[in-house]
Amino acid sequence: MKIEGKGFNEDHLLRYHWAIEYGGLAFNYRVFKEKINKSNNVTSSVINYTNSLKETSYVLKEILDPSDEESFKDWKNTDYISTVEKILEGLQRLRAIATFIPLLLASRVALKKFPAVFADITTLCEVYAFRVYKLSNRRADTGKTVLYDVANEFFKSRSKFLNMTEKQIRKTIQEHLERILSYIYYYCSNDAFRTYLSREDIYSSWGRSWLEGYEVKWKRACKKHKEPPPSWKDIEEKVTIEHILPETPENYEKWSEDKKRIHREIVHKLGNLTLATWE
Repeated sequence: MKIEGKGFNEDHLLRYHWAIEYGGLAFNYRVFKEKINKSNNVTSSVINYTNSLKETSYVLKEILDPSDEESFKDWKNTDYISTVEKILEGLQRLRAIATFIPLLLASRVALKKFPAVFADITTLCEVYAFRVYKLSNRRADTGKTVLYDVANEFFKSRSKFLNMTEKQIRKTIQEHLERILSYIYYYCSNDAFRTYLSREDIYSSWGRSWLEGYEVKWKRACKKHKEPPPSWKDIEEKVTIEHILPETPENYEKWSEDKKRIHREIVHKLGNLTLATWE
């Protein structure tokens, strides 16, 4: 299996599926070896593993190519598919999806009857990526163990979930989602969140890709915006970030020192940045 233009192949599928099967201990080979040695029926374990690998392979392409006409076909007529597509595309655009793939895969397999719950999980992944990886600038694998553990719990419960209502599902998984949320607040508290957004170097520290994604998301949420926001493809091909108050204003050398100081303090802040086309 190769997903064109996405940089993923069979090796990635095997790695992500391994994480789903064994959770946070997935890549502790000593622990895994002990687990296999204690197994009463290695052949049965291998067969079960292979069957679950097949089950998982069907949904990896959906996660990586959510807008494809074959992806999420069973959810196309729901109110949640648009949210799912936008968030999954956004996570890829921002190169922040890899650590979440085991959780997304397990959730899609286990919650196939509950698109609303899956949409909430993708939203939680987006918040995690934004606050922990982008704002706090943590390593890309920060919190990986807890994400893998939750993925493992969901995957193990997939048969049980089939006989539950959405209300029962939400009650069952609430503790797991709160565990992820606690990591978000641990690495990026609300106070830290406000501090990061007010930084003077936000333009250089976040980088072009995240600012574009953040501003597009903000515009989509703004009901008063009169024109439709650009698509991800438009952003890649046509859109750039510009400063409202220019980086190098006209006659800057004639400005007073106090005016120059104010300019330095605000020029790269979030409120002075906007999207513009190359045209």
